[in-house]
Amino acid sequence: MSRRKKLKYSMSIMGLLILILGVIMLLPMAKAYHDHDPAIYKAFFLTSVCSILIGIFTSYGFKKNKDITLRPSDAYTLLTLGWIAASLLTALPFLLSNFSPTPASAIFESVSGLTTTSSTASSASHFPESIILYKALLNYVGGLGLMLLLIAFLSIDRNSQTLARLEAAGPRLIKLTSKMSDTARIIYATYAVFTAAEFLLLMLFPKMRAFEAFVNSLTSISTGGLFNKSFGLYHLGHWYVDIVISVFTIIGSVNFLLYYFLIKGKLKKFFANIELLWYIKFIVAFTLIIAVILYGFDTFDSPFRCIKASFVQVTSTISTTGIPFYNYSTWPATAKLLLTALAFIGSCSISTGGSIKIIRILIYVKMIYRGFLKRAHPRLVVPLTIGGKPVEAPIVSAVSAFILAFIGIFILGGIVLSFSGLYVGEAFSTSISMLSNSGISFSKRFMTGDYSCLSGSFKLFLSLLMLLGRLELFPILILLMPSFLKKDN
Repeated sequence: MSRRKKLKYSMSIMGLLILILGVIMLLPMAKAYHDHDPAIYKAFFLTSVCSILIGIFTSYGFKKNKDITLRPSDAYTLLTLGWIAASLLTALPFLLSNFSPTPASAIFESVSGLTTTSSTASSASHFPESIILYKALLNYVGGLGLMLLLIAFLSIDRNSQTLARLEAAGPRLIKLTSKMSDTARIIYATYAVFTAAEFLLLMLFPKMRAFEAFVNSLTSISTGGLFNKSFGLYHLGHWYVDIVISVFTIIGSVNFLLYYFLIKGKLKKFFANIELLWYIKFIVAFTLIIAVILYGFDTFDSPFRCIKASFVQVTSTISTTGIPFYNYSTWPATAKLLLTALAFIGSCSISTGGSIKIIRILIYVKMIYRGFLKRAHPRLVVPLTIGGKPVEAPIVSAVSAFILAFIGIFILGGIVLSFSGLYVGEAFSTSISMLSNSGISFSKRFMTGDYSCLSGSFKLFLSLLMLLGRLELFPILILLMPSFLKKDN
């Protein structure tokens, strides 16, 4: 198959992505027009119109080339370049509206939105609601993945399994139906239903405006968490709002394929899922341990407040939503270390959450345990199983490589960030917050997710860490291997 045809196919996919993003920008454009903010309105208008026109032009001929089958190297390239192009495109409204003073700051804003990291490079005390809405929408479309969005609504069946598998948050993505596009639609339908349910529940809170409930719903189900009060997450501190948001961050960080089994009435298959069971165990165990620590150090005046504070902060951290419900920088060091551990563990696979993922942790721990057994009993045959099913050797190998690469990049990120003048704790805390896509550092300076004090080059480096975390490292790293582009392994 000619390289030219593959290039045309890849360009048409990129065009479809640009077209969808251009259409999405119409909503914050309308909000800016309603709020009489001409600078922001013009920025969205120009970017949206240009994106739609470019998208229509470049996606022309997609149907002619839709039967082309991509090699793994082509799929990796398309996925990575698609996310980079989306990040650059969605940065334009931030830059053209003067919300972001520099291109580096604008790119940081767009990448943090699409990767659901939701940090900011702006030190402004008040953010326009059109910008808040825009970043919430970026959270929402990036939560399940840009390629999955195209697969769901544009039926890219020939290469859908390959692209979805490379972008999926976890070691394996299975099809629920014969077509991957149908599976993607089921996932997005579930996503939309949960969003609507959270919106309705938040509207029951008397002080909550419809706009506030809408933004909160978009950002919590996508585990984005626009946490700064002026940046979108409203009425934090009230027990009802905190609990609703926490519950839906948990829902968003659970494997979305499991909800299909729940809808079909296959309750045993849902509740017997080993990753879900351990996810719940982690939440319960860490909530109780941190609550005891908070009560023991008199952080709060009652056991109930300790449990509530612990629960919402634990769920926010393990789901990588990263909402600072409380000023945890004043919490005991042991509690902060446990929260840091949760940031590494992360949520479930095939969810909107980030970091290493529960299933990888389980596989890795079992692999270590099997290693100990083999040391004691060299002739013993010990299959590695999860939920009673054997795990294939390639998956075990991929999990080991991922965890080692994740830790290596985390360490490298901390070292690089230390050159920016950050303290050691701040540098490594920021590194894991970007790589896990949680967005908040466990240092006091960056607790609210404001990284405006960093220079442009370090903002771009943080953007790279966010993209690496969201794409699960390898789609970007593998393109740096010259041998991979020459032949498929």
